[in-house]
Amino acid sequence: MPLLFLRQDITKVKADAIVNTSNTKLLQGSGTSRAVFLAAGEEQLTKACTEIGECEIGHAVITPGFNLPAKYIIHVVGPIWMNGTANEVELLYKSYESALNLAKDNNIESIAFPLISAGNYKFPAELALSTAIDAINDFLEKNDMTVYLLIYNKKVFEVSRNLSLSISEYIDDKYVFDKDESYDELYEVRMNDALLQKNKANSNEDKNAVAKGDDTKLKYNINNECKDNNENNSKDNKETLKEILNDKVETFTELLFRLIDERSMSDVEVYRKANIDRKLFSKIRSNVNYTPSKKTILCLAIALELNVSQTNELLMKAGYTLSESSKLDVVVSYFLERGKYNILEINEILFEYDLPMLG
Repeated sequence: MPLLFLRQDITKVKADAIVNTSNTKLLQGSGTSRAVFLAAGEEQLTKACTEIGECEIGHAVITPGFNLPAKYIIHVVGPIWMNGTANEVELLYKSYESALNLAKDNNIESIAFPLISAGNYKFPAELALSTAIDAINDFLEKNDMTVYLLIYNKKVFEVSRNLSLSISEYIDDKYVFDKDESYDELYEVRMNDALLQKNKANSNEDKNAVAKGDDTKLKYNINNECKDNNENNSKDNKETLKEILNDKVETFTELLFRLIDERSMSDVEVYRKANIDRKLFSKIRSNVNYTPSKKTILCLAIALELNVSQTNELLMKAGYTLSESSKLDVVVSYFLERGKYNILEINEILFEYDLPMLG
């Protein structure tokens, strides 16, 4: 794990290996194939492919990456779409499977795929995507590898028209723009009200000042009152702080692994379902005071199938919270509220909205 979607030129991806969509003769083609040959070095890559000879549909071979950032190129021969009459889906699945197993045999830890057969081979894009996800996900359930799937067209993601519309409505209803002036004004009003209540500004003079919009004297009185209270109670405050610091408080890591134990889940189940790397999970496991990123915690919350309240509790242990001013948080909350915990489905929606993906 994980599987991540990218919109990037495959020849520029900094993975251990990239996948080239090839033909059975391993000759340079158009589109992705031509771009890979040109970036790797046309002459030397052609020579390497010629030495291998041929490759059957659904199979893969490997060459050096030559001038590419990637160390290796895995050449895959995908099927041509024949209107579903020639086992195209099975062959496409096998193409991904062959490439991933070849990568594993060569100790490759990260690999980037284009959407195989979705270009010149006319494979329906949505079917090509779902087949790719199925094959990659099946492989990652039993193996550790970071897999990138490069998507150039957002329309490929036909997750569900109703789901997309529902999420758009939810975002419109929940999302609060950071620079929305009406929101800022409301926030200030609430903060001022809380300040007044907290300090009990009950004198007529103070009330008049607030009514006139002149709160200078009020602020002066409040500051003086706070100063007196601080001086009189400094010793008590120090003792209270010492007591608080000495109290045993459950850390983020302790809460996380308590939740994992309560659900009788193994570490492998959690980090794979969370779409995060095993090494990162091991880092969290080995350090009781380790604080991961907010995105990582959201991944873990989804893996543990937490509701919104439980997710917020886990986030707050690390100093975060779900915010309606974060569109990513709003999308995740949508799925949590509905008990939908498929992180790949969530990532498809995040990709649609050009938001950072989970994992």
